[in-house]
Amino acid sequence: MSQINYERTYKVIGRDQAEAKFSIFPTYMLQIDFKGSLIKLRAPGDAIRFEPRTVMGISAVDVSYTADHAQSAFWTVTLAKDDADELWSTLAQVQQAVEDFNRKP
Repeated sequence: MSQINYERTYKVIGRDQAEAKFSIFPTYMLQIDFKGSLIKLRAPGDAIRFEPRTVMGISAVDVSYTADHAQSAFWTVTLAKDDADELWSTLAQVQQAVEDFNRKP
């Protein structure tokens, strides 16, 4: 089950406007690879949190990896609202597919 279900590149909101490739695996893992660097972030899909905010006048969303009910994040990436909405929707679809697969006898 190591195939990628979904792969998309988004611009991360911040000083450098870095591009990052977001991959969702059938195991319900999210991996983020920052282009032009060796930085990779990974987290289980059910530990990803989406929190809306405004950054530099732009509607944005903090996408964070947190432990169960933790107040602080292991990592946070800020995306434009439309990109975060698309990522959230895709994570929900993959989660449903994993649950459906696990229910099969």
